[in-house]
Amino acid sequence: MSELTILGKKIRFVNRKQEINTLEKLAEKGSTTVEYIYGPEGCGKTTLLKHFIATHEKYTGIYINALELKDINQAIYTKTTPQILEIASEILKNTAEPIGPLLAKAVSLLVTKLSEKTTLENKHIVIAVDDATKALGTDKIEWYTKYLYETINKLYEKHSPKSVLILATTSEGESLNLVWRHTYVTPTLIWNLDKKHYTELALQLNPPSQQKIEETWKLTGGNPRTLIEIALKYNWNTQQWLTKLQQQLTRVIKQIKEENLEKELTETIENPDTFIEKPSKKTHQLEKILTQANLIIYINAPTLTQKPIPQNPELNTGKYYAWQLPAYPKTLKQLIKP
Repeated sequence: MSELTILGKKIRFVNRKQEINTLEKLAEKGSTTVEYIYGPEGCGKTTLLKHFIATHEKYTGIYINALELKDINQAIYTKTTPQILEIASEILKNTAEPIGPLLAKAVSLLVTKLSEKTTLENKHIVIAVDDATKALGTDKIEWYTKYLYETINKLYEKHSPKSVLILATTSEGESLNLVWRHTYVTPTLIWNLDKKHYTELALQLNPPSQQKIEETWKLTGGNPRTLIEIALKYNWNTQQWLTKLQQQLTRVIKQIKEENLEKELTETIENPDTFIEKPSKKTHQLEKILTQANLIIYINAPTLTQKPIPQNPELNTGKYYAWQLPAYPKTLKQLIKP
């Protein structure tokens, strides 16, 4: 996992030293709560967790892709416990249901069966369930995080490991209000790449010029998946990518106009902290629309780097809220014009 292959292109894993350092500390001591990692779509949560499990062989690490439908090799990954694939296959035998959600709900059973094949005593156990909210549904996330929390306690009681760390990830913000009110969950934010490491990634993708890297930085705010999409799918043609974005956001603008929220949107485009600084029923309504569309995200929260997200008006990042991509407010501003 030091390299990824995307559309036939090998891409070297970039940076994330501070996040990995935090994960190492958590894995060593364990966590009594579920670490609920959230961040913008495409910011690198999946890559980070798979890389962490692949490169830390002293941990009994299991990665589950809760969104995977059929391919068991994509649904579950481990570096240290190859028996887990055999166990997962047995659990999934004769099922026609999507396998990712089933494995996500079978975490406790997976580890119990693993303990029958190898000792877990005095081991560091790390389990990462990726995209749990999207796979299981926002309405089930409170139940699911409570299940994971209870699994932590069961693992200590049954198997006497040295530590247990369970992580669940999401790229949407709707579930935050649901899980944040519970003491058994610790929401933690991961952000996009900083400019230095964004440039390092961009240089692997054969950019036509330094100017093009600068242009995409201002559109993506350091989002690695979006950069890779622009480079590999659109061959660095930002205008084609922006046209696709306009088509996607037209329906959001339609909903905003139907709700007569144009004024509130204009204010939020200029200042994402409008939701905090000018709270009202209308800004709350707009916040809900933009959150459901995965366009904005709440950022006044603990981060994996243990540093706050820096405010940056140029990238539409405030103190409390940020647009997931700077291209979103720029595109909405064009679409909202009469």
